[in-house]
Amino acid sequence: MKTLRDTSVAAKLDMSPQQVWVLTKTDPGFPKPFKLSPRVTVWDEADINRWLATKKGPEHERIRPA
Repeated sequence: MKTLRDTSVAAKLDMSPQQVWVLTKTDPGFPKPFKLSPRVTVWDEADINRWLATKKGPEHERIRPA
């Protein structure tokens, strides 16, 4: 399992670390982090990828040139 810290999750989702924490608290579908140690909190990258895939819909398909 590959784990990501908040800054890596933020970079993957193109948002700030603060926004990641807001999602963690407000979006019930967003993956929950877990503690590796008292000072280190991480997310499972596979969980983040699955959550991101649920956000990708037809409106996010690549725009093809005419």
